[in-house]
Amino acid sequence: MLKSVFVAIQKQFADTGDDQDANHENALRLATAALLVEMGRADHYGDGDESTLILELLRENFEMESEDVGALYEFATEKADQVVSLHELTSLLHRSLNDEERGRLLEMMWRVAYADKRLDPLEDSLVRKVADLLYVRNTSLMKIRDRVLSNIDQ
Repeated sequence: MLKSVFVAIQKQFADTGDDQDANHENALRLATAALLVEMGRADHYGDGDESTLILELLRENFEMESEDVGALYEFATEKADQVVSLHELTSLLHRSLNDEERGRLLEMMWRVAYADKRLDPLEDSLVRKVADLLYVRNTSLMKIRDRVLSNIDQ
């Protein structure tokens, strides 16, 4: 099943003579959005605050128009429904992102996790698993979390 998800992603962003870099960027956006959708679902409480925050984070991070962000979010939600393992998403991101970009992704995940002002153990587990798959050290992950928490308290 997971393989079929990524075949669909590859078809969606296949090189059709257009700019291959743009296709790669779209695949990265989709992988990022799918991880944020998974984070929003991790605690099994689907509230509008998390969805709104995910849309805001995608718009800010990728400098996209609202309608494009909405389409990306919907497509990512469909694909996240089919994902069995995080490895393929994180593998693409690990190969493509530098340390700063990985940190920014994990910061977005922490922000979604704390959208309801509390951290569910399932949310904590997911962000740690993604950090491990991205080869981000735990000390770096905790610094990112602390930065997010300090901004929440303000």
